[in-house]
Amino acid sequence: MTLIFAGHETTAHALVWTWYLLAKNPEKTAKLREELERVVGDRRVEVDDLPTLPYLEMTVKESLRLMPSVWAYAREAQRNLVIEGYEIKKGQTITIGHIAMGRNPKYYDEPTEFRPERWTRELERQLPRGAYTPFAGGPRVCLGKQFAMMEMRMILATLLRRIEITIPEGFEPDVVTELSMHPGDRGMPTDVKFR
Repeated sequence: MTLIFAGHETTAHALVWTWYLLAKNPEKTAKLREELERVVGDRRVEVDDLPTLPYLEMTVKESLRLMPSVWAYAREAQRNLVIEGYEIKKGQTITIGHIAMGRNPKYYDEPTEFRPERWTRELERQLPRGAYTPFAGGPRVCLGKQFAMMEMRMILATLLRRIEITIPEGFEPDVVTELSMHPGDRGMPTDVKFR
């Protein structure tokens, strides 16, 4: 069950949200395509290309910040503590909604705006621990984090060079927060054109 959920469903939902954000922000899509054409050209995208595609990585990170497929995770308090006036006893389970952390103006300027360019080394250095945790954090961080980031970038780079995806004007998806966040039964209606 973990392999299906963690290895496939979450990545698929993360890519759905990334395509949605790119469809709503064609100038970001154009910038991403320009990077891919400049670095990769007409040849097939290889894993070795990933370090030379910074905007691709920024795009995936920004999508995971705004629309993380795993929107919350649970942790057990290791000691009694008080957070923002709320008492939490040792042993209690806390749900951490990192979707809220990713939209917190304390850490991100214009937090609801899709802006991959924000993912500079400077931003990442100044973010406090726990402000960006699409793969959870601490000793229980997702074991598949590196693979998922590689997989999402490879799929996105490969498809983006071959297809154009648009969504209907004015369409806003449902946001269903079950185990993984997805667009619900209505799905994500798209128009796909081959390039």
